[in-house]
Amino acid sequence: MDWLRWIAVLSVGALLLAACGGNGGGSPGAEGSDTAATGGATDTASQAAGDCTLDEPVKVGVVFSQIGPAAVYGESQLAGVELAVEEQNAEGGVTYELVVEDDASDPAQGIPAFEKLINQDEASVIIGPTLSNTAFSTDPVAQDAGVPVLGVSNTAEGITEIGDYIWRNSLTEQQVIPQTIEAAVGAFD
Repeated sequence: MDWLRWIAVLSVGALLLAACGGNGGGSPGAEGSDTAATGGATDTASQAAGDCTLDEPVKVGVVFSQIGPAAVYGESQLAGVELAVEEQNAEGGVTYELVVEDDASDPAQGIPAFEKLINQDEASVIIGPTLSNTAFSTDPVAQDAGVPVLGVSNTAEGITEIGDYIWRNSLTEQQVIPQTIEAAVGAFD
């Protein structure tokens, strides 16, 4: 479970940087931006260190499989994200509010979950879905809306090519499978 906690903490850390980072949308070096006076550095590091506060909680949409064949993974993913958000909220500064949806391990159910998080709940970012086949259906919805997505277990090739709002922190199957097969064969020799 340590790797899942690590992934969740990194995910929430990325959300913190997204919530507090940047120079207000100006171009680099533009008048009034932090980069003009600092030679390219911004105040993101100091903001990430706890100087950032927001009046409202940052809504984090979460779409994981809670039922269906992938529920065993989705339940662990949700537990990791909940733990990370609990720890971040305890530190003060930015407060995160999770809005959780279940895709039931079904791409057809993932689409309305993403649409609800974007249009009704107004999530700032979405973590999930659990499965790559669901991501191929749901991620274009978020991409079109300009809502960042972080897939924590989407391993299929082509996920991040959906657009510049789509991210993942897992290796692709093409990167993992050859080493897995080699290790398995070596174990039985």
